Amino acid sequence: MRTDEEARQQERAQYIKELEAELKDIRAADVGSGADGFLRHLYKTYPPKNPAHKLNEKDLGEWTKSKKILLTAILHYHPDKQDKEKHGKKWAVFCEEVTKLLNGRYESCKFPPEETDTKKEPEDTEPEKSETEESETENTEAEDTEYESSEHTDTEDTEYEPSKETSTDDDEYEETDTEETE
Repeated sequence: MRTDEEARQQERAQYIKELEAELKDIRAADVGSGADGFLRHLYKTYPPKNPAHKLNEKDLGEWTKSKKILLTAILHYHPDKQDKEKHGKKWAVFCEEVTKLLNGRYESCKFPPEETDTKKEPEDTEPEKSETEESETENTEAEDTEYESSEHTDTEDTEYEPSKETSTDDDEYEETDTEETE
């Protein structure tokens, strides 16, 4: 079994060597441009073999959709989704390398910082309260404490006693038994 893995790794290394120029090109596009530029280059120069897999150009440039676009590209180029018999193992190895780059982009993709609101107060300081607000807060806290203490019950101290009003099924059976015997 180990020899199978070694043979697969050697075969993969051979394909990596053959794909050296293409891999250098996509790595340069990955480093030299943003996610949008990288995806445009990738889909234009090395389109997925499935003709239904197209880049959605209208969503490029929108921060809110960039992670979704990257995830879609990962699915389009994922090596497990490639037909190795139809497109060859070389294409599958290329897709492995593309998927690595896309995964790196996806993991490092950050959404834009939230817009700062000038009216928003800093989180670590609380606004000053009036005297009536302070007394209301204290009263509410006292009520919460009382509620919590009365809420606690210990199940071991209380016993379950069924209500006597509830009829049991045994009573019904006893009546039917006596009717049958008479």
